[in-house]
Amino acid sequence: MERRDFDVIVAGGGPSGAIAALILVRAGVRVCLIEASMYERPRVGESLPPAARPLLCELSLWESFERLESVSSYGNESAWGSADAEFNSFVFNPHGYGWHLDRCQFDAQLASEAEAAGAILMQGHKLISCTFHSEGSGQLVLRDKSGEITMLTTRTIIDATGRNGFLARQLGAVRKLYDRLIGIAVQYQCDRSDGSYTLIEATEHGWWYSALLPNQQMIAMFMTDTDICRKYQYAKFDDWKQNLAKTEHTQARLAGCTQLWGPLVFPAFSHRLQRLDWHNCWLACGDAAMGVDPLSSSGIMRALQGGEVAGYAMLRWLNGDSQLMQRYEHWIDAEFYDYMKSRQAYYKMEKRWLDSLFWLRRSSWNAIN
Repeated sequence: MERRDFDVIVAGGGPSGAIAALILVRAGVRVCLIEASMYERPRVGESLPPAARPLLCELSLWESFERLESVSSYGNESAWGSADAEFNSFVFNPHGYGWHLDRCQFDAQLASEAEAAGAILMQGHKLISCTFHSEGSGQLVLRDKSGEITMLTTRTIIDATGRNGFLARQLGAVRKLYDRLIGIAVQYQCDRSDGSYTLIEATEHGWWYSALLPNQQMIAMFMTDTDICRKYQYAKFDDWKQNLAKTEHTQARLAGCTQLWGPLVFPAFSHRLQRLDWHNCWLACGDAAMGVDPLSSSGIMRALQGGEVAGYAMLRWLNGDSQLMQRYEHWIDAEFYDYMKSRQAYYKMEKRWLDSLFWLRRSSWNAIN
């Protein structure tokens, strides 16, 4: 069994975890970044808004970002509150246009940047357990694809494992859920390169999202609740297509496209992680700390910003700021409160299906557990 020691272990190699690792390792901290996959499985959440440009420049990542394959996004089109689609252009945005990304490529590139800066990147390693000892050090046990076990010790831990929040829940934290939203995604090949915008279309049992991706591919996803998905069997392609046929704009956009994969179901619920004690030094960032509805189109941007804040927060704790963890949680509380207010206001704009269970559930924002 291999044993290794670090100052900080970041679990989760998505955008939030990779940025946190990058911030820390650039400051001279011994960092290990753990990613369960090899970035080979489909990932969703591909829209990056224009406001990401100054952040990527600030992090000295703009040049590497420009080398990635992406599709310029010039705005958002939405049929929300009406059957007519309205276009919101980025033409007056001070940062220019946005992007639609290949998420596997984007996430892998960010992790590679952290590794190039000095972090130890361990891909293909699954977390088995996490404990803190009485003297304050943390211990993580990992298993790779061949079954080999590795034991890591660390002063501190950052949980960036996504909505699963595996490490935080092992350390006693709980999730407060505000909905059970999921996305049922299908990816297509399209023999065209037009339509460089994000399309949102509301329907009776949820709403549709679609975006053009690199290599003339298109992602289409139906967002609904888990029980509604089960009732109408939307995770089956034939039923998913029957539901698609009830749309106007999304169906027209996908005409002539060829299915590549899917349907695949991805979690998209709104939640806030609740920390119950402060005895051990760890924090959560990105979707592990708070999950946002994809309707906000802010998932990747929030992940990048959250990773940056988490990295600097952990750095200050390592430098002796003992009150940092509480202040960090208060910051996320404020972010989540503002997000939930905006979420409720946007859902209230849709009044065509007031008796639909999906839309009724979004008339308030009380926790459901």
